[in-house]
Amino acid sequence: MDIEQLLREYADVELHEWTQDCDGLAVFTGDQPRPRVYIKANAPARRKRFTFAHELGHVICYWHAGQRCALVAHQGGGVPSTEEAEANSFASHILIPDTFLAQFQEHYMPAPEILDAVAQADVSASAGILALRRVLLPGYVFLVPGLDRAVVSTGTYVPPGTEEYSRLARSSGRHQHQGVWVKWYQLSVSEPLPVAPRAPVTTTEMLRRALTEARPGQDVPTLMKQVNGVVGGTLTRARAASSCEAIFAALEQRFRNDPLYEDLMNIGEFHHYLRQKAADVAQKRVLRSERPPKA
Repeated sequence: MDIEQLLREYADVELHEWTQDCDGLAVFTGDQPRPRVYIKANAPARRKRFTFAHELGHVICYWHAGQRCALVAHQGGGVPSTEEAEANSFASHILIPDTFLAQFQEHYMPAPEILDAVAQADVSASAGILALRRVLLPGYVFLVPGLDRAVVSTGTYVPPGTEEYSRLARSSGRHQHQGVWVKWYQLSVSEPLPVAPRAPVTTTEMLRRALTEARPGQDVPTLMKQVNGVVGGTLTRARAASSCEAIFAALEQRFRNDPLYEDLMNIGEFHHYLRQKAADVAQKRVLRSERPPKA
């Protein structure tokens, strides 16, 4: 996409060199014939590309009229204003659309392969990886130069205060991406599950047995609601996954890294419960995808 040309269709654009820590500025009011946008010409090419899209977001979001909206690098510390956050979101979606990202949301892929694929969007490492967070399955962590905190895929459980992710990861490494070295950690990977006949009891009964064994004497019905809540939240975040292996990996990661459930992860019946739950959900999702669309 020629994002600069697209911006010029909506605004008068001027490129200037300056030293201030500001990437772009949109100036417009409701009675102005056309907005005027100023872009920092001496910014890096990929950063400038994001700025074009960001300022286009200000122009398209007509309720930003009257604001003097500056972009100070899209990935630092602090919380951006509502207008800046909206312009950032607009830029991310137009440069890295969900239709492109959909390829990463159904299965666990090696992080280096994902980074190589998203490089096609021609945005900075930070912008691309932050966009990936919208769709990646739970279990990915990235450390990107220039960002003050790790980028963690939605639904990933990381114990509070964790700074060393290696002990949680199933695999990890460093990968050169868009001119910088990105550290990546995969807390989940899809592995073939052994073929096993369906248990003669329901998943509800399997969970009840596991909790009774792990925590004798405790309020099992309340614990079951708690576990089911965690399972439901994880399944929602992995809603695009349709294979039993991917769904199980997402669930296993969520419980494995949470000290609150350490005792459960030592119970074989709980592992059977997670696997059967994953199999049931996968079957339902496959059947749903095969239904003909409603007329």
